Amino acid sequence: FADGLSLYFEFSITPKPKFGQSWCEFGGKVNGGEKYLSFGCGSKKVELVGPLGMKLNDTESWERQIETVKDLLEELKKKLLDMKAEDFPHSDSVSLQGTMVCKCGDNGRTSGSWEFHTSEQISYFFNSTSGNWTVHPRGQQLRAAFDTDRDLTNCLMKISNGDCKKWLEQILVHWDE
Repeated sequence: FADGLSLYFEFSITPKPKFGQSWCEFGGKVNGGEKYLSFGCGSKKVELVGPLGMKLNDTESWERQIETVKDLLEELKKKLLDMKAEDFPHSDSVSLQGTMVCKCGDNGRTSGSWEFHTSEQISYFFNSTSGNWTVHPRGQQLRAAFDTDRDLTNCLMKISNGDCKKWLEQILVHWDE
C-alpha cells in the first residue's frame, strides 16, 4: 500500500426530495483532490469522471461499491424520516450530508472516520478505529437516532475497515499510471 493514500466519500441525503431531485448523491475523491466517481440514487448509474475515473473504467466493481454505500444511505434515510420535525425547527426539510475518510497507514492497515452534518453544521463524528461517536453541540438530534443503533455502528465499521481496504487497493493499481 502507498502510505498516506486516502479515499474521501461525500454524500448528501434528502429523504423528501423536490420533484426531479435525487434523494441521495454520492461522490468519491482520492487524497481530497479531484472527484473520480459520482452517483445519484435516482439514476442508479455509476459515473466515473476525471482522469482517475477514466483509468478505473471497471464499472462493475464500482457498482458493487455503490451498492454497499447505497444500502447505508437507505438506512440513514430511514433514520431521517423517523426524526421529528420539532427536532429541526429551522428547516422545513431535514437533509443529511456526510463525509467518510478512509486512509492507509504506515503499517498497511486502513482506518476511517465519518462526519455527519445537518443543515451543513458538523453534528456527529464517528471514529471507526475505536468505534466511538463524538457529538458536537448541535448534534443531539443525530445522537438520539444513531447512538443506540449497533447495526449502524457495525455497518460504518465494516465499510471503513473492510470494504475501504479493497477500494484503496483498486485505486492503487491505477495510481501511478
